[in-house]
Amino acid sequence: MKGAKLIFLLLLSLVLAQCSSDSQEQDQLQSECVHNFIDLDRNLIDGMRCFNFSYSDCGGGPSASECINYCAFEMCQSGPCEKDADCSAYGTSYECQEYTVSGTDYGQWCGESDCPKGTQGCPCLDLGDCYDSQFIDAFCEADNICSGTYTCTPSCIVGSVCCGGAFCSGNCIGTPCCSQKDPSGLFPLQPTTP
Repeated sequence: MKGAKLIFLLLLSLVLAQCSSDSQEQDQLQSECVHNFIDLDRNLIDGMRCFNFSYSDCGGGPSASECINYCAFEMCQSGPCEKDADCSAYGTSYECQEYTVSGTDYGQWCGESDCPKGTQGCPCLDLGDCYDSQFIDAFCEADNICSGTYTCTPSCIVGSVCCGGAFCSGNCIGTPCCSQKDPSGLFPLQPTTP
């Protein structure tokens, strides 16, 4: 009888040890408990938009999604990140950030930045350079913020004489046509150093 009780306690401790692995970031974002209560097909590939679902019987932290891998910042991802370069596959506006939901910390994941590095008015890229945009020569200021010099001739901007309709080919009368750069700064051409 004592042997059976000892075996039961040993098995219970193994189960509890296995359950404790749910505290890991990945397991919390693809909780087996949540999948058991909510039938979620895991068919969304990395880069697709996603949502995490939780279930009250599984506690407050764990959640699950339809991602093949994991859902963080509403995007399927293969795993946590360590540095901004790990997020380059998702685009230049994605950075490695702390993913916290309702007070629960899930670690570092790729998320879209409110002020992407290398763009006008935002922090410089890790190597101290910035992205040039159309008609902007960009450079990294001493305070590690990207700035730029507008290279379009003033005579082309003043008076709005640029045209691109049926009668013109996109040039100002007598001067090269210039247009304002994209105000979001999210369409960089290439990094440049001062």
